[in-house]
Amino acid sequence: MKRSLSVVLPCYNPHFHKDWVDTIIHNMRQIRQEIPESELIVVNDGTPENIQDGLEEIKHSLEDVSIISYEVNRGKGYAIRQGIAKASKELVIYTDIDFPYQHESFLRIYHELNETDTDIVVGVKDEAYYEGVPAFRRYISKGLRWMIRNLLSISITDTQCGLKGFKSSVKHLWLEGSIDRYLFDLEMIYNAEQLHYRIRPLPVKLREGVEFSHVKMNMLTKELKNFLKIVWKSRRNKIRRSFKPEH
Repeated sequence: MKRSLSVVLPCYNPHFHKDWVDTIIHNMRQIRQEIPESELIVVNDGTPENIQDGLEEIKHSLEDVSIISYEVNRGKGYAIRQGIAKASKELVIYTDIDFPYQHESFLRIYHELNETDTDIVVGVKDEAYYEGVPAFRRYISKGLRWMIRNLLSISITDTQCGLKGFKSSVKHLWLEGSIDRYLFDLEMIYNAEQLHYRIRPLPVKLREGVEFSHVKMNMLTKELKNFLKIVWKSRRNKIRRSFKPEH
């Protein structure tokens, strides 16, 4: 039996992506061929330009669409939490509005959740991904994976892939998160492993023609602070576990 699905898309400055409205409509129609009971939730994360016409076109072209909008940009993590809070289906998958990963990769995430007892499925980028991204972004991604491997005790080092899914029973892991921007994924995976949820990494493939936005230095500074916040939490938890009071 195919479980119902909520697709959550955070949206900020979508005009960076060519034909973003058509891309969303096309991909949702593809998804519904395989998973008929699917809802779409688009979260407009304070885009400064007026994108209301595009959002209305999506609503008029597809059934079961919810649009969440607010005026001030809060970050990808915050936007995804708003979408997850609205999600009403049995399974939830979130990705980016340009659907950067191949349709087959999206379906692999869905089928793993639908057919097994896995709680959370994390897309993991293959080596071909790094061949197609700008050098600076590649260094950042691999550098973060090195830091996670060496400073945090979690099994998954590729936490930032923009394709993840989970059963609705664990949505609280996202709703309880405190990081509003890009490292919200790392926070969630760390918390999920601490609580012993069943997490499975699945290799996913980037589709051809994906455009990458520029990485801003001020964003990296903020995310470094968030990373250190998670590391401090990890160290504090280790100290607590090692402390055994005398009886």
